[in-house]
Amino acid sequence: MQLQDPFVSQIEGKWVVGGVKVYPVADNPAAVEKWETLIYTGDDLNNLSLLVTGPYKMKDIRLVQLQNGVGVFTRPQGAKGGRGKIGYTTVSRLQEITTQLLEDAPIIPGLFTDEEWGGVNEAHALDAQHVGVVGHIARYAVGREYYPTTFVFNTSNHSVFNQQIIAQRDCFPPTATKKPDTEKVLFSGGLKMMGEFATWYGGISDTSAGALPQIPNPFI
Repeated sequence: MQLQDPFVSQIEGKWVVGGVKVYPVADNPAAVEKWETLIYTGDDLNNLSLLVTGPYKMKDIRLVQLQNGVGVFTRPQGAKGGRGKIGYTTVSRLQEITTQLLEDAPIIPGLFTDEEWGGVNEAHALDAQHVGVVGHIARYAVGREYYPTTFVFNTSNHSVFNQQIIAQRDCFPPTATKKPDTEKVLFSGGLKMMGEFATWYGGISDTSAGALPQIPNPFI
């Protein structure tokens, strides 16, 4: 599909597949002009239709099936979100999701300081009002530092608890790096839960992929 940062879920009995479409500068393919998230849905992975195009330069849009609708996580930047904060809203059905709704989702308070940013990479419904969130938190120190993070989100009052960093770059051996400042990037892909334990999957230094098996399930 020629998309970056892909994600997949099942909602309303349908596949929901998305990713980030990057538009290079016309006369300089190495430079990026803009990007946007495209989300597709359908009954068959080989026959998907476009559901919604995310707001200009918004990544980390994630959807999760709830008992009474669909949870929608966003990541605004700029005047609303700085370097990147997490927003959340709900809809009754997939077809209610629009570009403007994604733009207007309220920000979840208290997740980041002014020097930090982050987003949601995967969301798991835990019960009627709680969602387990797998994401990332980042900062500039000596280059970029990205850490996998998890927290539990209460969809009724938009509160957050048990926020934690579950791994760091030193958990993995040295690899090639995409750029000098991505050496300490550990970017969440997803979490497979198996009772009391879980396996984390993600990207390393923007060049490699890895897994951390048999870590404690962060949502228990």
